[in-house]
This record gives sequence, C-alpha cells and structure tokens, in this order.
Amino acid sequence: MGSMGDKVQIKGKIHVYAPKNIHMGDGVRISYSVILDAKGGIEIGDHSTISYGAIVNTAGLVYMLPPEQRDHVIESVVIEDKVWICSGALINPGVRIGSHSVVAAGAVVTKDVPPYVMVAGVPARVIKELPRDADT
Repeated sequence: MGSMGDKVQIKGKIHVYAPKNIHMGDGVRISYSVILDAKGGIEIGDHSTISYGAIVNTAGLVYMLPPEQRDHVIESVVIEDKVWICSGALINPGVRIGSHSVVAAGAVVTKDVPPYVMVAGVPARVIKELPRDADT
C-alpha cells in the first residue's frame, strides 16, 4: 500500500490493483472479496469500513458519449472519515464520499456524496440524513 494507518483490518482475500496508489487512515476495516482498483488513487479516511464484495473503481469508460467519442477516464476516489460502504456497493471514478455517510448495499455511486447522509439505489441518491451527533 502507499500508506496505511494504525489498526487497519483486512478480513480475508481482497483484490487490489495499483496498491501504491492506496492511502488508508487509522482503524480502516476492509472485508472479504472487496475490489480496490486504484489506478487513479484511493484515499480512505480514519475508521471507515468497506464491506463484503464492494468495489472502489478509479478507471472506466465515459459511457454518456456516443460510442465513437467515448474515452477512458482515470480519476481518484476519496472516502472521508467514518464512512460505511455496505456489501456489493460500487464506487465510480472521481467520487468523494463525505464523512459519517453510509452507502447502502448494492448502491452505485456516480457522483459525490455529502457528509452525514445515507445513499441507496442505482444510481445512488440521498435517502436519509443522519444525525450529526451520532459517532458512526
């Protein structure tokens, strides 16, 4: 890894591409079958959790353009402090997930997530604001 804080827990086999581009804070937890494709760089803040089968992807194809104009994109992903990315979620290139937020199981995150919210769906959208006094 590029850098890793104290008390990082990686449970079981995960798949990591371009590990030198991954920077983790303290107390990060990563579960089985997670895929971290860090070509564009991944920052994971303190005490964040990435659950079973989630994918953090920093490279992809710009699919909103006509096929002859599509090009590959490589953009970093930032996961701020105390974020929970639930099982099977997909985080796309260029996304920032705000602190204390939750990405629901199976959500596909295509744009930035503000702090203290829960997002769900395909594409992910805010479904709930979370209390700011809670220490998640």
